[in-house]
Amino acid sequence: KAHGKGDKQNEVANKQHEEAGWPKNVAGQRVQNNAELTSKLIGQNNYENGVVSTSVQQAWMALGVKVQVVLQDE
Repeated sequence: KAHGKGDKQNEVANKQHEEAGWPKNVAGQRVQNNAELTSKLIGQNNYENGVVSTSVQQAWMALGVKVQVVLQDE
């Protein structure tokens, strides 16, 4: 399989998380002192933000970061 730019970026991000003390547990979630690494993404509820937030959530989850997406009406 050829490696693209995204693969290299994921490799670097994974290494940085490990070096910062956030290893992955057996479920693939990053943890430190029994706390999961999480983030919340908040945006306006519209089609574009729905598509983008899902993509961002999936990318971060692949790195072991749990992301909660909150799309709010105006």
